[in-house]
Amino acid sequence: MRAVLLLPMLLSFACASGSEDSTIPMTTPNWIGPAVSVRHEEDRSLHIEMMAPTAGHALWLLEVKRTGNRADVQLQHDLPTGDLVAQVLTPLPVDLAANQLEGATTVFVWVLSDGNPARLALATARP
Repeated sequence: MRAVLLLPMLLSFACASGSEDSTIPMTTPNWIGPAVSVRHEEDRSLHIEMMAPTAGHALWLLEVKRTGNRADVQLQHDLPTGDLVAQVLTPLPVDLAANQLEGATTVFVWVLSDGNPARLALATARP
């Protein structure tokens, strides 16, 4: 599954880094939490989903920052707070409307969790 997620990122970097005036820096994902995936919808919206390993996790959109043809999506991930949590895979979806990403050719998904700085979960080129 990671190969499917990495291919669009590698292709976008290869296209963007072909010249010296490239505006997209080479960035390596460093997120160490639950798996994050994206799905591009026909209406050009973006479906982001984290697959939490237990119940009690929460994920929501903080903001979308636009810089030229790049969109940086900031998500907040909260860990379970109870002493006892169900051991059940829990999908946590976040949907972005097409107008939130309009003009962006590359989307970087950043996750803030447990008071730590944002970490890059994935990068993808928009179709």
